[in-house]
Amino acid sequence: MYSQLKTMSYDDILKTSLRITKEKSQPVFSDIIGATAEVGRLAEFIKETEININAELEHPNAQNTKYKNQIENLLQLLKFETDSNNRWLTLIGILERKIIQLRLYRNIQVSFSTQIQKSGEKKFNYILLRAPFMDLYSGKKEIRVYYKKIEDFVGYNSIEELKENNEFKAAAIETIRKEMELTIEKEGISIDYLRDELNKIEQGQNKSKIELIAKQQNTASQLKEEIKTLKKRIEELEK
Repeated sequence: MYSQLKTMSYDDILKTSLRITKEKSQPVFSDIIGATAEVGRLAEFIKETEININAELEHPNAQNTKYKNQIENLLQLLKFETDSNNRWLTLIGILERKIIQLRLYRNIQVSFSTQIQKSGEKKFNYILLRAPFMDLYSGKKEIRVYYKKIEDFVGYNSIEELKENNEFKAAAIETIRKEMELTIEKEGISIDYLRDELNKIEQGQNKSKIELIAKQQNTASQLKEEIKTLKKRIEELEK
């Protein structure tokens, strides 16, 4: 392998490293918050931590209660922060799934199979097209299309033979791409929408900070006035 790399030019190595054979469709944020699974990894983590807090330990020591209290406080902080930022996490999850969705569209990988279905007394061999894809709402990771029947292609007896026909393969891939495009259009999630929604959160946070600063400044002004009043009273008492 090393000797082979030595004979390759830098451009050849770069092209080889950039060649994608199969897209990875496993999300990160979406799995954390449970957008693509029944139970998210965050919920699992919280449950496991609560089990630890309430468990009867096999080897407790003098520090057990101290660290148990720290875990409880940390867990409450985690719950508060994730609940407070739930909208942000949800949008980041959608953004992540949108990226995966478009990556799978660009680097499409279609698999071909057949399914026999009956129509009256007759049986037909339908062509099933499948490709990895990301549904932004359900988290479903595959798209399926029933294409045509093997019987529609005279001279071909199996999908393996038909796959060797470049014209058929190109048309089939284009068909499933059209289905992807319909899904993307139907979902209606654009980069502008995601940017606007994230900006709203940021603006809301900035507004909250400004309101907090204003409140703190108001409190400081009130304290100054109270101190002045107290000084006057002290001076009057000393006379």
